[in-house]
Amino acid sequence: MPLRLTLATVPEIDLPLFPDAVDAIRQEAGGEAPSMTLRLPNATGEATKLLDPPPLLIEATVYLGEAALFTGRVQAVILGPLAVLSLEA
Repeated sequence: MPLRLTLATVPEIDLPLFPDAVDAIRQEAGGEAPSMTLRLPNATGEATKLLDPPPLLIEATVYLGEAALFTGRVQAVILGPLAVLSLEA
């Protein structure tokens, strides 16, 4: 099943994700909110074009097929050869 990331920007950003894009999903523990880290290829700068300026605090949903796997807000974006997004529920 395909993975994809949707960012609730205007216009909406919908990105296909490689299976290894999900670096970690951390469940709620010790008062911390659930979080997820995503890694997107950025060798050609495509992610930079979409994510600069960083869409901080924008709602983000990761889908597996049609099912929402994780919904949260963008907390951090690091742009380099990989674009790293930190999401928090």
